[in-house]
Amino acid sequence: MEQPKVTIIIVNYHGLERTIACLQSLSKITYFNYQIIVVDNASIKQEADVLERQFPKITILRNHHNDGFARGNNLALNNVLQNKTSKYVCLLNNDIIVTPDFLDKAVNLIEQQPIDKKVGMIAMRMMQYHQPEKIDSLGICLTRGGLAFNIKSLATANRWLFCPCAGAALYDCRILTEVGLFDQNFFCYAEDLDLGWRARLAGWQTRLSNQSIVYHHGSATTKPMSDLAVSYTYRNVIWTIKKNLPTRLFIKYLSCLLIGQLSIIVLYFWRKRAKLICRTYWQAIFKRSSNKQKIVKRISVKQLDKLIMPRIFYSFYFKQLFK
Repeated sequence: MEQPKVTIIIVNYHGLERTIACLQSLSKITYFNYQIIVVDNASIKQEADVLERQFPKITILRNHHNDGFARGNNLALNNVLQNKTSKYVCLLNNDIIVTPDFLDKAVNLIEQQPIDKKVGMIAMRMMQYHQPEKIDSLGICLTRGGLAFNIKSLATANRWLFCPCAGAALYDCRILTEVGLFDQNFFCYAEDLDLGWRARLAGWQTRLSNQSIVYHHGSATTKPMSDLAVSYTYRNVIWTIKKNLPTRLFIKYLSCLLIGQLSIIVLYFWRKRAKLICRTYWQAIFKRSSNKQKIVKRISVKQLDKLIMPRIFYSFYFKQLFK
């Protein structure tokens, strides 16, 4: 049976050592019909040159400045869509180490889905690199509090998987053609939620490939994030809600949304980062993404409502918020 072509995309920015480790792990995979594109976001010390010399078979796309995760991936995604050679794209963070059959499992799962189900997004089993028995993410769930969380349990993933985490995900190229690429104004963080939400509105479904195991160096704890991460994460989540949440559900969820977002503000006041969180929410509410992508709506408000977890917080995180 012929394997469908997959393009694997990795964005590198001052992460040469981990990008090399990721590429070395990819050299051992058992899936054979794939290509790799590495987008270098103007890393210093000629990291793109090093990658090109060490991995001559991969494609290197070079940016002249740091375009962030969203625009960096879009550069490669546009290349894939224009060439029309791949059926799927696999996005990986550069600090991911893959297992040999991770891509076989993901592609087999999506290929086995009934056509009428429109399954076009596959989340993978991301484990913590330094604690490999602990789950980092099984995808993203979305709550009525307007909060998105990385799923930590299989039971939650089986019921409330909203979309994949783009740190390790497989997408059908038809989704990208239909609903567009990442919103480049997001720069980084929550762009996968926005893309997944637009795909959901267009009627696409998602599944977890629990046997597609990868290991992620990044921390999965709820320690306070950097200023950049806090600013982009909460701004972009609000932008995603403003773009994609129907008015009827906004009214229905209003009390939950207020409680959820106020809880985040209180949390960062408690962490003595009041100025940062106030500035973040000011930008989120009074500025807007200039995204020009059209929203394709093929599901009803009632159907979307069933995809959103009827809670304000995902309990795993709620228990650790004030640790």
